[in-house]
Amino acid sequence: IAPPSLESLENNPEFVEAVEVGNGVYRFELDFMANRSVFENSLMLFMESNEDLEVVDIFAAPSELKSKAENSVIYLLTEEKDLDD
Repeated sequence: IAPPSLESLENNPEFVEAVEVGNGVYRFELDFMANRSVFENSLMLFMESNEDLEVVDIFAAPSELKSKAENSVIYLLTEEKDLDD
């Protein structure tokens, strides 16, 4: 079991870029050792960079859909914001 100090590994990025994999579907692929703040930072950056979109669902990929077994794959489902609100 890894000690908590491994959370601060130098090669652990501050965020990962989302990749659009379908119409309104974005994927984040997090390294095995990525901590919670990596996803939180990634999500905040995504939302700031895509102010015209709203996130309607977040889910983790089942293991059979992961490209690398040791990575966490998280998907965002988005839609255009309703500007009439």
